[in-house]
Amino acid sequence: MPKYSMKDGEVLKKIIIFLILSLYIPITGYALEIDKDLNSGIILSSENDIVPNDTVLSVKSISNNNIISLAKDFALTKYNAYGISLLNAAKRIIPNGEVTLSFPIPSNYNLAMSKKIYVLKLDNNSIDKVYTMNSETVGLYEDLVIENGYVLITTSDFSLDNDIVYLVGTTVINKENRKETTLIDNPNTLDNNFSVLLVISIISIGGVMLLITKLYLDNKN
Repeated sequence: MPKYSMKDGEVLKKIIIFLILSLYIPITGYALEIDKDLNSGIILSSENDIVPNDTVLSVKSISNNNIISLAKDFALTKYNAYGISLLNAAKRIIPNGEVTLSFPIPSNYNLAMSKKIYVLKLDNNSIDKVYTMNSETVGLYEDLVIENGYVLITTSDFSLDNDIVYLVGTTVINKENRKETTLIDNPNTLDNNFSVLLVISIISIGGVMLLITKLYLDNKN
């Protein structure tokens, strides 16, 4: 019977390191959920090193005559307005790149009419940017994503002096006012999917390691 040697151990060690790296690389490609505002349900997420991990998403609900007027001008029939800042050590910060803001879609929005859902970024009481589905125009309009009951936008627009105001709404609501069947789940971030992904990856890697080890030892025999 062949004896297990130090050389065999080095080979197996390299195999294990390779498999661990194979697991680590795809995991780090996911966006990290940094913070979630419990009152509004808005989520901040980003790639690594864009904002510190202890960044806090500050969200204030806004309602005033200017918001009402802008919503009417844009024909929004259902909407919410928020003042948003990123805080670290209780001070406003600017991200080192783009972050993702995920706004929950209320259950009575007509998700079948997703092209009628908008996120308006306001500046000095006027519309600065319009996020919409499959935007075909340039300049004022930018794309948004509808995912798992959330509206997702990517932005680097934050201020050290003031909250950035976002108006989220739709020009169409369900006429029968029925609740949509779409579940309001968190968007796909590392925090949400990590457990399932880790279990699947560990099982897969374990199987591959056993198979490679068996083949290696069989070849020695």
